[in-house]
Amino acid sequence: MRSKKKAFCHGIILAGLSAFALSGCGSDSDDTVANVLNKIDTTKLNALTSKTVPMSNITDTAIVKVPETKPKPTVTGIAVADAEALNVEIQSASVTNDILSLELDVSDANNVGVTGLISDDIGAITFGRLGTVSEVTDLTGSDAQREIWLNYFPKEAKKGTAGEVVGSYVKGSACSDCLIGHKDGTYSLTLKNHPIDSKKLGYSFDESATNGIYLSVSAKGANKGAGLIANSFFYWQPKSDTAQARPKMLVKNSTCQSCHAPEGNFDLLRNHKDGSGRHSGKHFTVEACSFCHTDNSRDIGNTVFGPDMSIKAMAHKIHVTQQGAACASCHKPDSDLTDANAWKAGKDNNACQSCHQVSGGAANVPAIPTDHTSDGKLQPFRENCAMCHSPTAGDDMFPHK
Repeated sequence: MRSKKKAFCHGIILAGLSAFALSGCGSDSDDTVANVLNKIDTTKLNALTSKTVPMSNITDTAIVKVPETKPKPTVTGIAVADAEALNVEIQSASVTNDILSLELDVSDANNVGVTGLISDDIGAITFGRLGTVSEVTDLTGSDAQREIWLNYFPKEAKKGTAGEVVGSYVKGSACSDCLIGHKDGTYSLTLKNHPIDSKKLGYSFDESATNGIYLSVSAKGANKGAGLIANSFFYWQPKSDTAQARPKMLVKNSTCQSCHAPEGNFDLLRNHKDGSGRHSGKHFTVEACSFCHTDNSRDIGNTVFGPDMSIKAMAHKIHVTQQGAACASCHKPDSDLTDANAWKAGKDNNACQSCHQVSGGAANVPAIPTDHTSDGKLQPFRENCAMCHSPTAGDDMFPHK
């Protein structure tokens, strides 16, 4: 029993109890530790430690220590009212009963946590997944298995007929208690009263698909004028909880910004009144636009862009039909873009007709031949352009190669 007795003596010494003489310690007698403990005056022991330590909790090799009181963590970071820049990163996401929850990191240009954000500072948050044309029955003349983006928050088109929808987003002002700050630049965001609402269109949440989130934060900072705006994106597969690459990368954000926000001057977008600066100037990238302006977005009453309200149709009508831009102005070969050449595949009838129209259109874009139309519309058997105009056809039938 030598080793056990010595260990017990060391424990008593470390606790500041060297005044006690423990009979048997350091000797080779057969006294057990229990017998040694019985000889200790526990009243004096408790008085010295200022905290009752039940002797039954002390094992043969225990070290008796006085519990330490740790100071509470102090609030760190910079208040959003004093920040001059804003960076937002979505760290994780989860979906429970069709309700989305996020964990966020918010910092300034020096990577210092920004505190004080409230729900009203959430300019927009939307959510969707990668799906196929076959899931959206109102798209015709397209390859049924072609991948498209589907928005989980569709809304009825303002000017359209019944059943026509466009993608949408949730504002923080509509969810007053959704954002919780942890006083260190981290936040939790839960869309409590805004569940996924796409089942009415025939598709729902799919944990096996690539899901994605777009979040725009717009807050008043040190510069009380235009304010601070930060956009963040997050893609993952919920089933495995693994990060995924951004899907459908046909055009880089920087390509659009080279004209719409040259040298990073987003004030041009904020001040636009011609349609490209709508939504209070908080959506600065084609990636953001594509979350709502999906392939199944339609509004027949929209005389500016409609009826096809997809981002590709809108961009084509502005840049090609109205401005006469060449395809290569935006569609640039780039090894960093997974689908840079997908636009040449000729599978999307709606994309074809957003540039090639029955009447009108840009001078540099061939109109749809009159023998393809009847009463100003495509003849039914002509609705699928790709049947004849495919990448395997000759240059005169398909010049996009």
